Amino acid sequence: MRILHLNQFGSRKGGAEGYIADVITALQVRGHESHLIAFAPDDAGKPIAATTYAPTPDWPSSIDAAVGVMNDVIAEFRPDVAYLHAVYHPALVNWLAHRLPSVAYIHAPYPVCPGSAQYLRNSAKVCPHAAGVICLINAQREKCCWGRHPGKHLWLLQRTHQFKQAHLRMGHIIVGSEFMRGLMVRGGAPANKIVRLAPVLIDPRQVTDPISQGAVTD
Repeated sequence: MRILHLNQFGSRKGGAEGYIADVITALQVRGHESHLIAFAPDDAGKPIAATTYAPTPDWPSSIDAAVGVMNDVIAEFRPDVAYLHAVYHPALVNWLAHRLPSVAYIHAPYPVCPGSAQYLRNSAKVCPHAAGVICLINAQREKCCWGRHPGKHLWLLQRTHQFKQAHLRMGHIIVGSEFMRGLMVRGGAPANKIVRLAPVLIDPRQVTDPISQGAVTD
């Protein structure tokens, strides 16, 4: 099987990238081929795997340039499935879900939280709210969103709605914990599409990947 991975960065910049590198190794042990598309070139170190950069601006800017690069990669690599990780532009998620059987690993709350962390900074506690009008209030009161401009908070809130619509088209949504499962369900993701998979691989030879477990559907 050929798996096309998609992530913001293409080297071991953080935990998500370490997970991707481990998964690619585990899949290779089982005879699967992988290719990674990254959306933000970085100099954090050696690329995780065979990597193509498809730079794209932040949402809500156009994704046309990135789509052109992805079409070229898909034509050459001929993937069977797309495995999405940190993909911050909901239109990219939507496009891929229409183009290939797809699964998404949600490593952080950004699809369901305009502030990306589900955290009230001034109160120093986990935010108990689903994304909605309350987010526009808390962005000012709690400083829990990016910057202080209400216009930016509004379009970030709109982005959570677009992520919800895009994730409805996913084969499955993978999370690492019951906490993340709860956030995704509260944010509108279908509970029957959510699969919990711990993001730690002890030994690639002992891991059964979610694709071979049937987590991908057309």
